[in-house]
Amino acid sequence: MSHNRCFLRISKDKKYLIGTIIAFIFANNFIMKTLSIATFIISATMIVASCGVINLEASDDYQPNRNSQNERDNYDRRDYGRERKDYAKDNFNVYYRGYKVEGASVMTFSELGGGYGKDSFKVYFQGRVIEGASASTFTLLGERYAKDAWKAYYNGKEIKGASSQTFETLGRGYAKDAWKVYYRGEEIRGTSPSTFRIN
Repeated sequence: MSHNRCFLRISKDKKYLIGTIIAFIFANNFIMKTLSIATFIISATMIVASCGVINLEASDDYQPNRNSQNERDNYDRRDYGRERKDYAKDNFNVYYRGYKVEGASVMTFSELGGGYGKDSFKVYFQGRVIEGASASTFTLLGERYAKDAWKAYYNGKEIKGASSQTFETLGRGYAKDAWKVYYRGEEIRGTSPSTFRIN
């Protein structure tokens, strides 16, 4: 009788041990699966964020992507109307927001504001040469408008047909000459320059 009781006790102990081991295995598998899922989610989030789909950090600082010229252009569009100072230079080169301005004369270069700059020979907008612009007569008007003795410009591009001699800015993106009115460099057809005003 005592032998049978001992055998039953051992059997119960074995069942308890086996049950404990099985429970541990299931619990361990659950924990590993949970950790794997969490790791996958974190990794996927980091990959998506690195591709620019979502932004994990809210920052106003400009982080230039030197492989993408479009990024610089987009950043400049967000700065419309702000006369920033964005050129820099050392003893050898001129830079615009971290990009080297090719061919610029360090000794004579000066920043005009609004993305414009010039040296003794050339005029630049956002670090790129404005072909045909006269450096000696080039002046900044504001709100991305500028002119030289012969042409008017908006965002570094010539405003076709504009009269430089009578061209003036009106504010809030508007400008006019003796014959036409413009909004952000584009002609507003049918307007009267002599009576046009901003309310």
